[in-house]
Formats: sequence, C-alpha cells, structure tokens
Amino acid sequence: MLPLDGYQGLSGQRDVAGGVLVGMEFRHADLDTTLVLDLRLEKAGKTWRVVALEKLVDYALGLEAVQELRLAEVNRPTIERLSKDIAIGGLQRRADAELWSMSETVELGLPVTNRSGRPMSAVALKATYTAGGEEKTMVFETHPATGIGPGETALAVYRHTDRMMFASPEDRVLARADAASLFLDVIPVHAVFRDGEKADTVRVYSSWDAYARGVAARRHHGRSLPCDCAVHDLPFSHPRKESPTMLSALFDFSFSQFVTTRLIRVLYGLALVVAALFALAIGVGIMHDTEGFSGTVAGLAAIPIIFLVSALYSRVVLELTIVLFRIAEHTQTLASRS
Repeated sequence: MLPLDGYQGLSGQRDVAGGVLVGMEFRHADLDTTLVLDLRLEKAGKTWRVVALEKLVDYALGLEAVQELRLAEVNRPTIERLSKDIAIGGLQRRADAELWSMSETVELGLPVTNRSGRPMSAVALKATYTAGGEEKTMVFETHPATGIGPGETALAVYRHTDRMMFASPEDRVLARADAASLFLDVIPVHAVFRDGEKADTVRVYSSWDAYARGVAARRHHGRSLPCDCAVHDLPFSHPRKESPTMLSALFDFSFSQFVTTRLIRVLYGLALVVAALFALAIGVGIMHDTEGFSGTVAGLAAIPIIFLVSALYSRVVLELTIVLFRIAEHTQTLASRS
C-alpha cells in the first residue's frame, strides 16, 4: 500500500497532545497522485520515538478512492467501444421448479447483437440492481463456444437458484424478476473479436490491481497476462455449472453433491406436520386424563404451546444443519476457484 520508492519527504508537522504529528508524502506514480500519511511521535528523554501511524484507514480509503477514479478513466474508452459494437436487448426470464428440493432456478437472459462487423464470442455483461437497499452485481455470459456473426444475436444468460426457506432480498427480487420490476444498469465488460485467425480480446478491468498486473505484463513481455483476458477471473463473475438432478445427486457415491440442502424445506414441512400431530396428541391426552372444564382448557392451551416449542426446536436444528452444509459448499467453491 505504501510505495517506499515513492517517498517524497516530510510535508510538515503540528503539535498534538503528548507529541507531534509529522506528515510523510508518498507518490503513487501509477495513479499520478500524492498522499500524506501522518506519523505520531512522542518525546522520550532527549529523543523522539514513533508510537503510531495516524489515520492509516483514511489513507487506505483515500488510496482506494483514487484507484476507483483512475480505473473508471481507464475503462471508459473500452466500455464506449464495447457499447458501440454490442447492442443489448430487453430482459427475458425463464424459471424451472424442482419439486424434490422445493427450489426454483431462475434463468435471466439479455439478447446481445453483434454490430462490429466482425465475428465475436465470449460476451460478458455486468449488470447492477438494488435488493434490500444494497447494490448487487451479476454477470450475464454467452456460451463460450457460441460464435456471433455480424448482425447476429445470441443470448447472454445468468442463472440463480431460489431457495425459499433461506430466501434473501436478492432471492426475492430475482424470483419475480422481469423487465418491469428489475431495473438493471447493464454495461458490456468482455468480448472476443476475430479477424481470421487473429483474436482481439476486449475487456473491462475489474480492479486496479488487475490493470496494474496487465500493465506490468506488457512492460516485461510485450503482452497481457493470459489470465487477464479470462471472463471467469472477474471477481463479480462465477462459472456456471449445470445443477445435477436429485436422482444423480442421490446416487453420487463420491458425496461431492449434497442432497440435504435440497431436501431441507421438505424436512421442515414434515417436522411441522409431526409437531402439529404431537401437540394435538398431547392436548387430547390432557383433556382425556383431566375431567371437567379445567381439563379442556388445559388441553386447548397446551396444543399451541407444544406446537410452537416443537416447531422452534426443529427450526433451530435444521438451521444449524444447513449452516454446516453451506459452509462445506462455500469452502468447496473457494477451493475449486483457487
């Protein structure tokens, strides 16, 4: 974060309680900017000692803000070029329900038309929308093997699985997504254009670090790093995999796919039914064993109490179970990406 070779000297000092603050200037040549970091010194006898780096978080935030500004300047010509060569159509939606897991896979599509006059492929679109007051990002991608000739149209797709039991604001928004309810801000971020055997990869840098790596690679090798042009290396993207069917997952002896996460809502529904029957049986038993009006009141009062306690217990157990499986799935995903 601190370019030691960019140290420019001291920018001044000011007295504070118990010591002084000395400003150190650091020049970030790649960002064409200079930032100041305060060093806190305290008197120790006849000498001064360094006790803290003041406002290091502010320095980091300032550096990040400058990087975002410079990255926008770097990406602007590329976005304008891609927007000129790629026409984006209206949002399309298709949903497939899976009865076993009581989940729904929502497939959103955006038609892309090639206006470049050259064959193209591997088109990726970055789309942002708002869910639960937060800005979310998703990436639409055409199939890597699909070539799009001049004037031709292909579908860039984003898939999302909605699990209602643990539905997030993002799940609820995408579950009912259509052109009227989902306001997308879409920009093209990647495409490969071909001139005969020559491939011209045009991409938007996803971060300042990615841009810096690309610049360094061009300086040393005269070209970008191979990974600099890969769609799946974008941090806001992820490779799409076809979800295995319930039957194939059930007979997966390698246990690489989890069935529990798909059946969790069915199990919870069964648990609620069992809880209702159990509460009803206890309530009837109390009314049968205790004669008179008091027995009837006690039995009727016991039924909802026992049901709620049983349902709460089942919910807690299943949530703990699903959390463990989610951790395992996310760990597996991170391991496969790395």
